[in-house]
Amino acid sequence: MRKDSRVMHRVLRLFKKASIVMGAGIPIIVCLLSPAHGKLTNPERAWLEEHREIRDIRLGVDPSWPPFEFFDASRVYAGIASDYVKRLNQELDINMVPVSGLAWPKVIEMAKKRQLDVLPCVMQTEARSKYLLFTEPYMSFPVVIMTRKDAPFVISVSDFGPKKAGVVKGYATQEFLERDYPKQKFYLAKNVKEALKALSKGKVDAFVGNLAVITYTIRKLGLDNLKVATATPYNFDLSFGVRKDWPELVGILNRSIQAIPESEKSEIQTRWINVRYERDTNWALVIQVIIAMVFSSGTVPWPGKCLSAKSLKGPCKRKRILLKRSSTASRMPSPSSILTPAASLRPTRPSFQRWGCPGKR
Repeated sequence: MRKDSRVMHRVLRLFKKASIVMGAGIPIIVCLLSPAHGKLTNPERAWLEEHREIRDIRLGVDPSWPPFEFFDASRVYAGIASDYVKRLNQELDINMVPVSGLAWPKVIEMAKKRQLDVLPCVMQTEARSKYLLFTEPYMSFPVVIMTRKDAPFVISVSDFGPKKAGVVKGYATQEFLERDYPKQKFYLAKNVKEALKALSKGKVDAFVGNLAVITYTIRKLGLDNLKVATATPYNFDLSFGVRKDWPELVGILNRSIQAIPESEKSEIQTRWINVRYERDTNWALVIQVIIAMVFSSGTVPWPGKCLSAKSLKGPCKRKRILLKRSSTASRMPSPSSILTPAASLRPTRPSFQRWGCPGKR
């Protein structure tokens, strides 16, 4: 913590103690002196004061998208996004409250009608931008294609028959895939759990989704017959989505999230990743991800040199197509983000230098 922040916290503690003796006027001063409020504009402060008096801010949350957000066994809002919500509630003296009992498609429907005010863990898409404003992304993770271990090699979702590739209904992946593969028909699952069970049992041949959510769910369900088949060009960049007539709140949230120290952000991520990932190295998953990186980028990491499309020869057209898909390499997490129990939710680009390869920017 910076020296000036420590001083501010000591001052705030003194004011809070003094408020017991001096009465109700002090907490107002404390509110105005808090770190987040100090960075807000006068119109933003006025907006907060006005809406704080009206009612709670209604949150639309995904009930089953761990480790990002979900309702636990006690029906308490949990996950990485929930910790950000708690932090912002405390910092801004507001009350963002999750509305329970809603499936994700219903959340989207209610957000369109402004029956919900904020979606704390959502990806910006063209369709959603018609009724929501978005903060800067505060988390990012790649989208991958999962198949069964005995499945043949695949390039993309176009390798699968009608309704043989699954996505979760209402997720950003559905919008992207239907836009980029307009002739493809997809199996629409209610949630990730249902989709992975369908894949494991052979009802579908692939599932396209967020790698962190997939890894969490596979381990929770104990599914041992699935693998990461390949990377995709897509990435989940997660933001707070705010109803379009509340632009002031977007600026408020952006400033407040940016003010959170990186150490605290890492602590939040670790809290939800660390306790759920095996401490032993999952070599099977590591190998799958490396293979996906290799065949998606056309660059084979090999000590001392790089094997690329120019150095690999052969008449196989399928291989040549694969070697052109260099853009997806950066979407896959580095092996270290899978090996370590406290994996970061902001994966870095693969470190080609450590394999004796030129760096990629």
